[in-house]
Amino acid sequence: MKRFVIVLILGLLCPHRGEAAHISESLHQGLCLCTNEPNVVVIKNPGLKDSVIGTLDSGKCYMTNGGVLHVDGNTWYELRAVGGAQLAWVDGFYMTLSDIKTCNPNLNFTSPITTGSRNRCIIYGNTFIHGQKFQVHGLFCTCDNGLPACSFTGHHCESGGGFYPDRSTFVSNGQICTCANGTANCKSLDPSSGTHPGDLVG
Repeated sequence: MKRFVIVLILGLLCPHRGEAAHISESLHQGLCLCTNEPNVVVIKNPGLKDSVIGTLDSGKCYMTNGGVLHVDGNTWYELRAVGGAQLAWVDGFYMTLSDIKTCNPNLNFTSPITTGSRNRCIIYGNTFIHGQKFQVHGLFCTCDNGLPACSFTGHHCESGGGFYPDRSTFVSNGQICTCANGTANCKSLDPSSGTHPGDLVG
């Protein structure tokens, strides 16, 4: 299905073989892509599926910024961010190509991050405070100062002001800890054991 969508997009961009040279030019100038499903996830890094920074509503149209990446069989498009301050990528599988004239160039993706010392996360219209745990598409997430920190195996642990992935081992407040689905199980470091923080593998 994804291959069909990509072929459809390329077909709309250059219906004739003689127009193939215009593909890269159109991508650079920006495409008008519209969401074809509700709650389309937008991520910061296509290579990291847990870098979710927001969602898009169904039927909304956005201009791309010219970036196209192919990662693990998926084609990701870079959305035009306000002020160019933030990268935002969306899987082309959930988008359809629209006439550039129907796309408002001023309708750009903006991060749900708000200002403040401890920012809230806004996911699918739900607001989560810093440190609050929730689930998205089977991912276990914790709101980390405005951005969701997510894992496929379990919730992150918070300790000493930092977040640590599920099943990782870390040192915090003079203790060695293991994260178990949001709970940090800690014990005092034993100097006689010869264990050093640098020896730990998360």
